[in-house]
Amino acid sequence: MQKRGQGGEAIRYLLIAAVIIFVTFFGYSIVQKAGDKACLAEIAQFEIGLKNLDKTVKYGSVKEFTEQVPCSADEIYFFDLSKDINLDFLKHLPLLKDSVESKAQKNIFLVKDNRIMGSLYAGNLDIGFPDYICFLPKFGKINFFVEGKGAEAAVFPGCLQPECTYIPESASDEEAASIIREGKAFGDDFFCENCPREVQDEWAKFAQARENVDIFRKYEYCRETGKTNVEITIRPKGSAELRNFRYYESIPKECIDDLQIYLSKVEGEVSIKNDPLMVWLLSDIKTEEKISYELDKLLTDGCKEMITGLGVADAIENGRMVAVPEVPAIVREAEEQNAAPKIEIPDSTIGFRDQEQAVVADLWQYSGDRETRSQELGYSITRQTNTNAIECSIRENKEIWCITKQNTGTISDITLEVYDGQLTASDTFRVIIEPAIVCGNGIMQGIESCDDGNTKSGDGCGSSCSIETGWACTNEPSVCVRIQSAVACGDGICNTVAGESCSTCGTDCGACPIVSEFATLTCRQSDEDCDWPFTEPCDGYENKEKIGRCPLIFNFYDKYLCYNEWNSNGCQENPKCPAGYQAYSSVNCCTPKASTICFENDAYWQDSCAKVEDKKEECGTTTTTSDLRCNGNILERKKINRGCSAGQCTQSQEWITEQNCGAVGKICDANSKSCVSPPPPPEPVQPEEIRGGGGGGGNGGSRCLLEGSEVILSNETKLEVENVEVGDSIKSLDLVSGKVITTKVVKVVKHHPRDFYYSINDELFITNDHPILVKINKQLIWKKAEDLFIGEKIKSANSEIRVESIKRIDKPAFTVYIETESGNFIVIARKETYVVKSNY
Repeated sequence: MQKRGQGGEAIRYLLIAAVIIFVTFFGYSIVQKAGDKACLAEIAQFEIGLKNLDKTVKYGSVKEFTEQVPCSADEIYFFDLSKDINLDFLKHLPLLKDSVESKAQKNIFLVKDNRIMGSLYAGNLDIGFPDYICFLPKFGKINFFVEGKGAEAAVFPGCLQPECTYIPESASDEEAASIIREGKAFGDDFFCENCPREVQDEWAKFAQARENVDIFRKYEYCRETGKTNVEITIRPKGSAELRNFRYYESIPKECIDDLQIYLSKVEGEVSIKNDPLMVWLLSDIKTEEKISYELDKLLTDGCKEMITGLGVADAIENGRMVAVPEVPAIVREAEEQNAAPKIEIPDSTIGFRDQEQAVVADLWQYSGDRETRSQELGYSITRQTNTNAIECSIRENKEIWCITKQNTGTISDITLEVYDGQLTASDTFRVIIEPAIVCGNGIMQGIESCDDGNTKSGDGCGSSCSIETGWACTNEPSVCVRIQSAVACGDGICNTVAGESCSTCGTDCGACPIVSEFATLTCRQSDEDCDWPFTEPCDGYENKEKIGRCPLIFNFYDKYLCYNEWNSNGCQENPKCPAGYQAYSSVNCCTPKASTICFENDAYWQDSCAKVEDKKEECGTTTTTSDLRCNGNILERKKINRGCSAGQCTQSQEWITEQNCGAVGKICDANSKSCVSPPPPPEPVQPEEIRGGGGGGGNGGSRCLLEGSEVILSNETKLEVENVEVGDSIKSLDLVSGKVITTKVVKVVKHHPRDFYYSINDELFITNDHPILVKINKQLIWKKAEDLFIGEKIKSANSEIRVESIKRIDKPAFTVYIETESGNFIVIARKETYVVKSNY
């Protein structure tokens, strides 16, 4: 039985709870409505900023936009509605997908938490492949450029703008099988640990992997640097785990002919075939992984569509297993038939020397064939277009030499044919003559820092065409002026060379232009009024506009908008409305040639509104000269870099690698400035104390190399084995990664006598019991020289060498024994490199 008053107490608590619930619910509703209203206002402001993008920039001009993202949106999508876009990536946003497919005149969408926050139409947009851009806001903003194209505007992201423009990778069966086959050939011909051993086996692993992984590619091109970053995202489906995952990236040759030229950066453990093909090893994948590479090149839309990738896993756990289809018939047939050889020769620039000079030092590195080694292919020149200026021929079935006949800038197109005994292939490359440097001809060439058209000294440009001390020279022919100190401010000369400018010396250079926002502004002072009986409507206002009826009982009277109007009388700097007036319209106007900016590698004027105007100065293009030099065993070519920085033209020079002579078993000759074959090793020494000895001779048959053999030092130069010392850093091979590394010498035994030795391929001279690294059944093993067979493949620094001849030389000789930290080292022979064992 309740006590008196307890029932009233319960009712009171219930009322309090009800009040709390009411306040909480309606208070949240009020806050929610306020937030929605603020979001709508932000979207409206965003739409104003992007309205009519196709009309904001004149034809050929480029304008940068940085816009605040409304409503904390996660993603901003821009679509080119004139294209048929593959919208499979929008399956999680069906409303957005339906809107774009229906061409509903909305081409910009704001998305947050996979929900559309707003959409708008920004005019006719021209967007490259994949015909849309997805921006990821950075610090609440997005940054992009718009280029005027008449009736439409091209849109492209800023260099530092993150994107979510992901393109699903979906290689066809034929494409995948063809890429796997190319990967196998790569592995057969070169030391590629990541490459497949069998096409059928790798194909089966690919068929399973594609059911358990999604792969996306993203292209980001930076117009300022001219680089394209390619990012690949690998995402397991569901709970699938992929073991020993490999990713293949195949780029068509018409897009990138040689990765060595254009590949500036790559991340991850990757094997690279310059042909071009890249194979990554990612080990085990359980969660999303990313790999990327960077190209010094703008990829066309067609190339972006043609680049193909695929993933392969040795094993899959917790995934979906499917029946493996057969390898496409077209690929099986190609496997069974003789494949045509391939060849692709890069263009070359040579200087005028009035003599024969090497243009292509090693044809073998630019050719390939599945069945035949490059050294065994036949090469012939079938066409030359300008034999009056350049005439070329092939030497030793390996090198192309040309004689230049005219000291003038001209070209010749050379067509080279390669033959494997059954099929042929050809390639046409260009040889360009760069005229010899002539000081005093008024043309800047080579290492000349000036050329004023004469060879006199004392006029700023000296007799050797170098700038004299105290002078500054510009233009071509050079115009030289004396450099004056900046303390000469007030002499009436604006000496920009000495650092004078409008900010440091206004007396000589004049006042600096004020770079600010200019506009023509219209303002209104307005009120609403009704035409009352016996009074004039809009009394005290200059203008009126009829807008409707007065409310309630006065609805038989007309209602007016009354206003007084004020305008800035033309273009003014930062105009403002008078007190009591509100801004009605504003038209931007700008002062011309307020500053300079770099655009497309030249200096351009821009107005005070940062709009690009006329070209101020053409900075020229980067030039690779004909000047060559030897830097150790590297052949280098001088390059003149011309460009634009901070709105001014710049010029610098650097030496770039023309050819790594050591990598192909050659040396750099300073006289001819070319890669040449090294001289043969000296004839074995036959001192009196070792003549007539028997057996292994000397100290019980230690495993050694003959004196005169050479190794590669860490700085790429070569050194005879008899001159190697403990502590020297020499090149060796990492047997796990297959990469050339540097190792330390820990022991050397010199002047060791032997009664006989072995000659391999007439170029590697080694004792009979010295182990050499050999590839047998795709495995690397050590074999003694005396145990080798004709046809076996010896491992070199970057490929394999077929054993063509094995000879026992019964002559006494001195040898050298070397031990290294890595257990092996690389020996340089006449044509090839060999990997030999060191520690026994």
